[in-house]
Amino acid sequence: MRKAILSWHSPLTDLFGPARSPERAMKILGSGFTLCGLIGLGAALDVLLRGVGATTSLFCGLIGLVFLGGGFGFLIVPPLRRRKRQHIRLMGIPVKAKVVEIRQDTAFGLQTIWDDWSPWVIRAEAIEEFGKKAIFASHYLWVNPEVFFPIGSEVTVYRHPGKSTAYAFQFEELSEAV
Repeated sequence: MRKAILSWHSPLTDLFGPARSPERAMKILGSGFTLCGLIGLGAALDVLLRGVGATTSLFCGLIGLVFLGGGFGFLIVPPLRRRKRQHIRLMGIPVKAKVVEIRQDTAFGLQTIWDDWSPWVIRAEAIEEFGKKAIFASHYLWVNPEVFFPIGSEVTVYRHPGKSTAYAFQFEELSEAV
């Protein structure tokens, strides 16, 4: 049984997104990792300037760089992927595909006490030239797409003109945030 959540507007909502959303979790995690990385780099600089030891400074610096890289990964990669999908939809060739499967990818995501944050994936297939089938898998969706795209329905997939393996789904009913 799920508890009802009271929600009120907060500056954190503007900064990180709605409560209990995977996007918010990734932004908070990325911010935390970035902060730890900066603290580690600061500790490395402090140790180096105090003359405690170059080995200790190197160790703190490496740990700081690992955390900084992980934090930037959580913060930078999702917007870059979204931008790439938008570019393919703008420049790509539209292909009509039929939805053949909708599943939840439980290998990725968070399983918590109150919610299951595993993303949804749509698989669709299109008949191409000479009767060849092309199978497309959507990017991760954080809402159940079955309501909008039941199995057997049609979706538009845009293929990159130069790369046949690069494609992006067009979901009018779902927001780009998913």
